[in-house]
Amino acid sequence: MPPEAVVFQLDTQFFFIHS
Repeated sequence: MPPEAVVFQLDTQFFFIHS
């Protein structure tokens, strides 16, 4: 898995939790 995918995944989780 490329680093961009990890960042995207973490960012999506963060956004989902803090929305």
